[in-house]
Amino acid sequence: MVKLLANRGVSAEAPANTMAAFRYAAAQKYEYFSLDPVCLLGGGFATDVKSKPFAPKFANESAPLLLEVLSFAKENALKVLIRNGFEVFGEEEKDNFFDTVAPYEETLAFACTHPYTAECISKKFPRAEIHYCGIVNEEILQKVQSVSGTNSLTVWLLLSEAALAGKVKEYASLGFEQIDEYEDYEKAISLGADIISTNGKIKHDINAGFIADMHSHTKNSHDATANPVLLCQNNIARGVRACAFTDHSDGHLYGKIDINSIIGGSVRDALDMREMYAGSLRVFTGVELGESIWHGEIEKDLFSLYNFDVVIGSVHTVRHRKDSRPFAQIDFSIWSDSEVDEFLTMYFDDLYTTVTTVSCDIMAHLTVPFRYIIGKAGKHIDISRYMPKIKQILKYIIDRGIAMELNTSGIGSSYSVLLPDIEFIKLYRDMGGYLITLGSDAHTEPKAANAFPETLSLLKNLGFKHIYYFEKRIPVQCSII
Repeated sequence: MVKLLANRGVSAEAPANTMAAFRYAAAQKYEYFSLDPVCLLGGGFATDVKSKPFAPKFANESAPLLLEVLSFAKENALKVLIRNGFEVFGEEEKDNFFDTVAPYEETLAFACTHPYTAECISKKFPRAEIHYCGIVNEEILQKVQSVSGTNSLTVWLLLSEAALAGKVKEYASLGFEQIDEYEDYEKAISLGADIISTNGKIKHDINAGFIADMHSHTKNSHDATANPVLLCQNNIARGVRACAFTDHSDGHLYGKIDINSIIGGSVRDALDMREMYAGSLRVFTGVELGESIWHGEIEKDLFSLYNFDVVIGSVHTVRHRKDSRPFAQIDFSIWSDSEVDEFLTMYFDDLYTTVTTVSCDIMAHLTVPFRYIIGKAGKHIDISRYMPKIKQILKYIIDRGIAMELNTSGIGSSYSVLLPDIEFIKLYRDMGGYLITLGSDAHTEPKAANAFPETLSLLKNLGFKHIYYFEKRIPVQCSII
């Protein structure tokens, strides 16, 4: 099987060169990750964290020390490809750098652009891997192979250099870099690739058929009655392998109910169910932060108390002048078209603010107001009016590694559509999105894993290869079969 290298960690989903990106690589079963080393002013070495902004959940990520990263890689049986930035170090810096990494020799792979560097690495680290990524022709291939001695040698190409693939295979293992789409992945495989470097969009096919429900409510929520035991039993009966208890922490209830007590009960129930159903069902702790933008202290308080597996960001209520109750309670049939338009504009604005400011892993039910405006009230909506805002939201979550939920709660009801529906799923896919979670949003036991088989079939037909679950706030892929 071809090996996968997460370039600077899973940089499509977490900030490059951070521990988060490297933890993602371990959880998602990459064999390698690469990093860029830099010299610190006070001595020592760290990774070179890139400046691309990311999601709020990564606000505290910073450049880890190189030894911290290497220790993590060794503990998780990962190979670390140190990118060739060390080639420009001064001689003293380079010597110090080699002394620093020497205890981790068998974990190391060194990228180099010149045969001289390959020879140097071979002499200093005979058990490390050498990865050559410079100019490629037969003369250089012969030279690099000769100076690499007994070290494992990989030569890297771009797909634009595919004509050289056969020649490289005569001298070394073949790597292809900058492979971030499955069309390119298949081409690289056909050319005999032994290892492929990706920003994290290409994943191994693991957890085949593993189904997870990442959004469900128990009796702890103010509007739910589901017994945790029966909820778990129904999930198991329907072939679900994991579920998350994501009870409500809604901003519109702040000060009216004890949210800390609600979420505390939810976490305790999840941990009890995890122990009760060990081996049959994995139960994750979670929370749904609704209207968290109204009261930032809720998020801060909860995160200080609990280590959630998954955090969902959502909006159930907007502060509209006509009615600021949760929109499930509003009769939109008596609203004018202009009032509905104003309401939806406020909703999508609030949802964008939520995903850009709240520390969430998943964005819930993108189009949920449609259930009550179109489905319940029978109003006509010109959806095209909101597409710029919807695209803005989708672009943000795709760029920042936030997953999009397919919420199945409405399937089988009078408004029997996914939230969001297929039009928006296609848009998400076409914009480059691939982090999909399933959420039944069950509030009663019979709704557990509602319509999951049909939803998985739809995703497969649309070309999605994986769904995801979150554990310790890290997305893990599950192959769709």
